[in-house]
Amino acid sequence: VIWVDLAGGQDQRFTIVPNGDPQVAADLWAVAEQLGYARWFVQEAGATADSSVQVFSDHGQAATAIADPDYTYLRTTSDTPDKLSSGSLEQVGRVLEVYLEQQ
Repeated sequence: VIWVDLAGGQDQRFTIVPNGDPQVAADLWAVAEQLGYARWFVQEAGATADSSVQVFSDHGQAATAIADPDYTYLRTTSDTPDKLSSGSLEQVGRVLEVYLEQQ
């Protein structure tokens, strides 16, 4: 299970969630590196993912998240469509596409 959350913002930085499946995360981040996205998919532990990833993990499903927990506009009235980045959405989409093609 790959939980995509808070993706699409400008200048995003995705780190590896410590409560996710390490192999799935390693595979996703390796794809990101192959695609030249290492600047945005950083190979370091980040914040613990919300309960969404944990629920799947607790039920024996390999799960991780692609999320930017430091999204500036989270839960504010400034979180509007003009903050979206087509480039960031494309990066996440390409990583998922290539990862899934390799499975």
